[in-house]
Amino acid sequence: MERTNPDESGIDAPAIPAWASWLGAIAVVLGLYLAADFGVEASRQYVLDFPSQEAWADSWECPPDELEEEGVSPVVCDEMASQVSSFLVARPDWFRGFQMGVALAGTGLALLSMVSALGLLNGRAWAPMATVAVFTAFAVLDAVGLIAVANGNPMLRDMYLWQWTLWLMLHIALAVAAYAGSQKGLSRET
Repeated sequence: MERTNPDESGIDAPAIPAWASWLGAIAVVLGLYLAADFGVEASRQYVLDFPSQEAWADSWECPPDELEEEGVSPVVCDEMASQVSSFLVARPDWFRGFQMGVALAGTGLALLSMVSALGLLNGRAWAPMATVAVFTAFAVLDAVGLIAVANGNPMLRDMYLWQWTLWLMLHIALAVAAYAGSQKGLSRET
């Protein structure tokens, strides 16, 4: 691999093509965002583990002293309760386990995407195909999530359909870009 020394610091940096630096930077940022997003979704599914809406309704409280401490009015507290109640009503029995599995797989893929992106930025030979594989796996995961939500009820579709559709399109575009770049290779001349 060609090495360059662009400044007087004495640090050798790999000469990587523009496609690898741009795709690597984008993949690091999206990987970080997706790790957080999937982690939040896994937390939501874990925390909202109630056998029924009635069990949840019995456990919901809006103590005045806590509302005052948090600066929340009783109306806002009731609205939050309504949002959680709507989510629990809309969630079929199979959805919690499915969404938890997707969220954990997505978190793992997000971390792998950051590793492959850092490999791209560092000019590693394995990184272009690893990036293609990660973005393709993300597209498959997005398609599975999209199909599951599309076969759910209208409230689930309202909550998740656009999210899955947008991520699917983005991951397909990134997989194609990574594949096109991998065909050129990491040498500066291509």
